[in-house]
Amino acid sequence: MKKKKMTVTILLISLFGLSGCNESKPTLSPDEKPTKVINQLTGTVPGYDNGEWGDYGYHVEMVESSPNAKSVTKITLNNDNLVNISDPAHHPSAQTIIYSEYRKPDQDNIEYDRTSVIWSQVPTKNARVRVTESTYNNGEAVFNNDGESIVFTSARSNNNEGIWRIKSNGLGGILKLTEFGSSKLGHPTIGRNDQIAFHAIDPRYKNSYNNGDNEIRPFIWLMSSDGSIPTQLRYGQYPEFSPDGNTIVFSRKDVLTGKKQLFTMNTNGGRITQLTYNVDYDIKDPFWHPTGDYIVYASNEGKTNEMEDDTLSLSESIESDFNIWVMSMDGSQQTQLTTNQSHDDQAVFSPSGEFIYFRSNRGGFWNIWRFEPIF
Repeated sequence: MKKKKMTVTILLISLFGLSGCNESKPTLSPDEKPTKVINQLTGTVPGYDNGEWGDYGYHVEMVESSPNAKSVTKITLNNDNLVNISDPAHHPSAQTIIYSEYRKPDQDNIEYDRTSVIWSQVPTKNARVRVTESTYNNGEAVFNNDGESIVFTSARSNNNEGIWRIKSNGLGGILKLTEFGSSKLGHPTIGRNDQIAFHAIDPRYKNSYNNGDNEIRPFIWLMSSDGSIPTQLRYGQYPEFSPDGNTIVFSRKDVLTGKKQLFTMNTNGGRITQLTYNVDYDIKDPFWHPTGDYIVYASNEGKTNEMEDDTLSLSESIESDFNIWVMSMDGSQQTQLTTNQSHDDQAVFSPSGEFIYFRSNRGGFWNIWRFEPIF
């Protein structure tokens, strides 16, 4: 009887051992280059970017296969496909992020039927705090240098977004910093010397590209922290100050190809340097590493727009597959960090450089995610 029990025990141990071996996964070396897994788009979801709604492809699979992105974690808990969570920004010292929540209007082309709210959240907790009230178009918020206030865009006084300031806890009233009439202002950023840079989109200024596009040309402006002395710098958008406050990285379309590329300039608009060159894909959303040695950005290099199911179709207007990349401050050593074939963009470093926060619609819903970059 004892011998029979012993035989059964050995058999069970062997079965469990074999099962564990089958479930084991290989460990990827950080030196390996990321390999894009063939997981074509499985649907689309509306997304809000640069003042407009569009259709963005996503893949239902949320797993990140890249060895250059460690501990990929979803921070927000949105599960409404008509809501776009975006614009992540990190507090300069506290473990707090802010982001925007946009809701797609029930009907298109309704000028004031736009709802967006700015929220604050500790990344390791689910609870969040509402910073802005009302149903105005509030978004693109960034902390000032001491973290006591935030600067953001809002269309609360007219149909075009301006730059506003509010206490980061939402108390104490709101101050409007800009008066630009017909221009729509976007993407404010604050430098080390408390200067504010932003881009202005005015329908009176258009640029024609070789590929036939005739689009409004955005310009980057610089002003003091109180909104005074606004100065137009250069054609471009999405400016970001370097950590020392002396350089601005920004994106703009190449006049020959119509593709978005990255440039840097001094804060007086001089010494423009082009960092990226290509004719096939777009590069956008630059953000500096805390040391100033690297720049993280989004690119649709290697874009894929196929669907797994032939019965589904993709519109030509669907945004191509963007992923998160990083490069040295001079444009060299470009390295892909995420490879999931959903739409990843708007990446920002944490103040320590340990994490990258970004926007993604992987899984079919827009949320803020983060990971530890390896590069």
